[in-house]
Amino acid sequence: MKSVYLFSLTAFFLATMVFSVHSETSGATPQEEIAYHQDYDEMAQTEEGKYVEITTHFPNVYKELDPKSEIITQPKRGDFLELISEGKRWYRVRVGDQVGFLETRAGVVVDQQRSPLVPVIISIFAVLVLASFVTVGAVFFHRKHKAA
Repeated sequence: MKSVYLFSLTAFFLATMVFSVHSETSGATPQEEIAYHQDYDEMAQTEEGKYVEITTHFPNVYKELDPKSEIITQPKRGDFLELISEGKRWYRVRVGDQVGFLETRAGVVVDQQRSPLVPVIISIFAVLVLASFVTVGAVFFHRKHKAA
C-alpha cells in the first residue's frame, strides 16, 4: 500500500513538473493546457461545405491551439472561414493555405457563405423605404398646413 502511495505521489510530482516547464514556455496554466488538449482530442471532423461566420470584431486566428501562439490573421466581422473541425471551445479553420484555430465565441457555424452584398442590398432597401415614408409624411404635413 505504501508503494502505491509513493508511486502516485511521484507521478503527481513529475506531472506537475512537466506542466510547469511547458507552461513557462507556452504561457498557459496547467489547467489551460489540459483544456486545450482535451478540446483538440474532442474536435469532430465536419462535413465539407461548412463555414464559420465571424460575429465579433477582429478575433484572433492562432497558428496553434494556444492563445499564446502566433496569430495568423484577424478576420473582420461578417467574414467566412472554411471549417475543418470543431470542439467545445475552438474551431479549426482554413485561412488561405494555412490552418489555424479560432475560439468558438468568435463565430457561428453556417452551411454556406452569404454574399457580402446581401447586407448592403438590405441596408439600401431599408434606407429607400424609410426615405419614402419620410417623403410621404412631409407631403401630407405640407398639404395639411398649407390648407389651414
